[in-house]
Amino acid sequence: MRGNKKYNINIFGLKSGSHSFDFEYDDELFSIDEFSEVEKGSGVCNVHLERTETFITLNFKIVGSVGLICDRSLEPFDFAIDLENKLILKYGEELDESDDEIWIIPDTTQIFNIERNIFEFINVAIPMKRLHPDLEDDGSDEITLVYSSEVNEEPKDETEETVDPRWAALKNLKK
Repeated sequence: MRGNKKYNINIFGLKSGSHSFDFEYDDELFSIDEFSEVEKGSGVCNVHLERTETFITLNFKIVGSVGLICDRSLEPFDFAIDLENKLILKYGEELDESDDEIWIIPDTTQIFNIERNIFEFINVAIPMKRLHPDLEDDGSDEITLVYSSEVNEEPKDETEETVDPRWAALKNLKK
């Protein structure tokens, strides 16, 4: 796994059982993808690793903030990040990252880099609609529907029932 060495976990040397790792992220993390919508941010990622002989479970706890631009006012603001994610690594013959939650890694893997995982978890947590906290409760998102009619018809008397003459003729057959 390629990436910044400060996000490496040496899984080859780990014994079976629980292990915990802390990683700090900053603006450098968001420069790994040139099309990233986030350019700055900082925080801490705690990884709780549970290793067995056949698989490794990684539980990510990410806390921090990222800098976003408000969609409405174009003002920059800090968006708080507090999320938990899980990734399971199984041993196999070749690398397979096709599933979001379970990855297959080669048996010969000695170091697992979590830089890309942290980056993706943070980017998925960012809302589609980015509103500055000052604008969130202004109530402008409420939709008021107003129905009006230009034609003023007089209400019909519902007691009068207009009957189709064909039905009236059928009713007479009953008698």
